[in-house]
Amino acid sequence: MHDVSPKDAEAGSFRDQFEAAGLQPTFNNKIDQIVLSTGNTAQVLARILRWLSRELGLSAVLLFAWDDKLRRLEAVAQQGALRGPLRKISALLEARVADWPKRMRAIERGGLETLLLPPTKGPAKRSLASALLPLCRDDKLVGVLALQKGPQGSLPPRLDMLHAATCPLVLLLENKRYSEKMDSLAQAANVDGLTGLFNHRFFQEVLGNEILRAQRADSPVSLLLIDIDHFKQYNDSYGHPKGDIALAAIGAILKEDTRSYDTAARYGGEEFAVVLPYSSQQQATAVAERIRRDVAKYSFPGLISGSRASLTVSIGIATYPTNAKTKTDLFDRVDQALYLAKSEGRNRVCSSLVVSRKVIRFAFCPPAFTSSYYRDILAGVRDVIGEFGNIDLLVAAPEAESDSEGFARICRDLVKQKVDAVGLCSKSLAVSKVIARFNRAGIPVFLFNFTQRALPGKVAGYIGYNQRSAGEEMGRYVVRILRRQGNIVLLKGLAEESTHQRVLGLLGYLKKFPGIKLIAAEEANWLRGMARAVSSELIHRHGRGIDAIVALNDEMALGATEAVAQAGKLGEIFVVGLDGTEDALASIRAGKLTATLNTNPREMGRILVRSVLRGLIKHEARRRAIYSPINIVDLENVNYA
Repeated sequence: MHDVSPKDAEAGSFRDQFEAAGLQPTFNNKIDQIVLSTGNTAQVLARILRWLSRELGLSAVLLFAWDDKLRRLEAVAQQGALRGPLRKISALLEARVADWPKRMRAIERGGLETLLLPPTKGPAKRSLASALLPLCRDDKLVGVLALQKGPQGSLPPRLDMLHAATCPLVLLLENKRYSEKMDSLAQAANVDGLTGLFNHRFFQEVLGNEILRAQRADSPVSLLLIDIDHFKQYNDSYGHPKGDIALAAIGAILKEDTRSYDTAARYGGEEFAVVLPYSSQQQATAVAERIRRDVAKYSFPGLISGSRASLTVSIGIATYPTNAKTKTDLFDRVDQALYLAKSEGRNRVCSSLVVSRKVIRFAFCPPAFTSSYYRDILAGVRDVIGEFGNIDLLVAAPEAESDSEGFARICRDLVKQKVDAVGLCSKSLAVSKVIARFNRAGIPVFLFNFTQRALPGKVAGYIGYNQRSAGEEMGRYVVRILRRQGNIVLLKGLAEESTHQRVLGLLGYLKKFPGIKLIAAEEANWLRGMARAVSSELIHRHGRGIDAIVALNDEMALGATEAVAQAGKLGEIFVVGLDGTEDALASIRAGKLTATLNTNPREMGRILVRSVLRGLIKHEARRRAIYSPINIVDLENVNYA
């Protein structure tokens, strides 16, 4: 007998103590029944141990699996409470691992080699008889079955029946190990290696399943789409290795800030997605805000060791069934919401605006359509209407921007039609009376591209840009291209506030550079044809004395360009406009117009309609003023405008 303690005299020889009682076939049949009862390996192991405990009268049965790589035993199934120091039992097992294959060969020759442990003292100071049966296959240890009887009891004489359980237990342990390995490999195939989050493929699968579950359970599921703000700039400034560290850090924040049953995934590049089951839009907003705050306050690696940098994220939210009824629509809605968060300044959370099929009657009223600038704004308005599909758009404008009375008549008619909201832009200060009329009718007014913001009456929102800053930016560009030396002429618009503010900004900046001289300033009333005629006259009058023509809008700049081309001076006289219209950008690409100050008119139209939807559908608190970013566009960066 191997490894039998002198204190275990009462246990005696395993072979002598446990003799077959003619019950082997029944035992085999029962094991087979249990194995075939379910395909769940863990359930089969638990049922076998429960039956062994009952059949053999044991106080505890514990099954260990042997991890050959880590050289240790791990408990995988248990019936009853194994008394005594388990760590000592495990250590005793592991100390004899190398010798067990030899013992198993003895078993194959008909012997039954089992390790009998010295009796241990239980809580009542009574001995606990224990035995350990190694489970091997091809001379390799697979697991160990630990048995315990007590107190004051010996192991039962029918223990040799365990021969019938040895083979299925070995196979079950191997199957469990194989399944875990397959699960691990499958999990690895679903995980993004850099962030540790789930990958795009797995995210798509989970989102589809969660929407199906939500449909059956009549419960909500929300989706977050997260984008790192200006991440390309971070990579360019600090290097891609630091960018990878930042991505991993944001992945860790997402794990920390989401629940165990949420699914956080790296959607691609610097975009992440989170599926939030059983979450309303309000609950999802709380999670999104927590993520946004935690990212904003996190210290990311900077340029040199020890330095730190900041990053922010923009987050879009969409919820089933509030915003969409299908997976495809839900993702479209969350993508729109993310775009909204990015376009409105970044580092913010925005939820989908599609929450109602009620038709909204929205009136768009520019001062006129003589400028392509307002056509571009209208294109942005229609972009958003095309996304949501529940807005009835009314467009009305006078023939000329100077027709303030015609503008007032149009607005009075809109009040009679009882539109739901109106977007206004007027060059007349008398627009305050129009706003008061809409206020009395209870129609919310949204101003766009408006200079005079301190108006009487209630204004729901203002979308535009700083007119004086626009003039300063034009001056900055002119100084740069003329290398601080040259003559310019100025084309002004109508005699109203926006013209005044742009001129103040431009001339205020040029005063710093005495080498830049303003030799003429003419009005062209925002019109291309008039600007062409005025520019031709100026070129004729001043001959080679003009180095640049600065026009306060793109229509006048395009007219000036035509005059410069007719005079054969393209490339000699620079022409700079202001607006960023599609026509102006096309002229820059064609090598005609030198540059324009891009005020993003199309995006202004998109923001205008989204502001209306926020107020009328979601009843959200809106920012009083939303300012469009401005930047000079010339041949170098026109393809990125």
